[in-house]
Amino acid sequence: MPFALLSASFPNAKIEAKLENPSKEQLATSVANFSHIISANIYNYGPVDYKKIQSLCPKTTNLKQTLSSLTPNKILELVRPAITLKLVEPTDESQVKKYKQKVKALEEIAVCAFLHALFVQVYSQKFDQNGSPANTEVRIASNLPEWFIVKKIDVKKAEAKEVLMTLSSMYNSLHSKYPDFSQIPLTSMEQTRKSYSNLLASLANLENGSDFNSEWKAFELLYASGFPPIPSTITIGELYPEIKIPKPRGNFGKKKKK
Repeated sequence: MPFALLSASFPNAKIEAKLENPSKEQLATSVANFSHIISANIYNYGPVDYKKIQSLCPKTTNLKQTLSSLTPNKILELVRPAITLKLVEPTDESQVKKYKQKVKALEEIAVCAFLHALFVQVYSQKFDQNGSPANTEVRIASNLPEWFIVKKIDVKKAEAKEVLMTLSSMYNSLHSKYPDFSQIPLTSMEQTRKSYSNLLASLANLENGSDFNSEWKAFELLYASGFPPIPSTITIGELYPEIKIPKPRGNFGKKKKK
């Protein structure tokens, strides 16, 4: 039977949504809700002190107005004290390039956390909790014709960096599929040139709203301009190149070979 399962067991959020033959409206609602759950928890596993970053963030109700008063360098200067991961500069010259790449990725994740702290002030990350997961996994599974996915991580057994990577991957999957389930057409902005000036110009044309469609558009603008509130798996992988993302497992609809 076609189904979608979104299940999570975080210390502050538990949900298990089982949808059988779901409508697009049900999927859109569940995807939005689960996105908020991941958003509310992802930085608990990051290399930054998120609470400190929140205290460093200016209070805002307008992203463009606040970001217009800042620059990427100013943001980085603000968040550096909140970085908790200490990288050791290598003495071997052959490792310097990799070290600089890690430093850059670490700083990018800190900037993402700052943008996230601003973002959640403007777009509420409230979520509903229901169901009782039987374990400490975060799991997304679906065998729908338009959405085949299996992603999971045990937040208690896995290392923090592995949880961070998987939650980022999950969030990206949810974000990319939401337009397919939403009743309102949403246009991707993947061709936008990545720059802070383009971000500010795009935000000037953004209509404010309290629904998830408005939030999706704002996130897409930030992401397409190169300043996402959630770090990408590419950035996380540059900081932690040793992480190997497990391949999805499962058999949905295909007969096993005898």
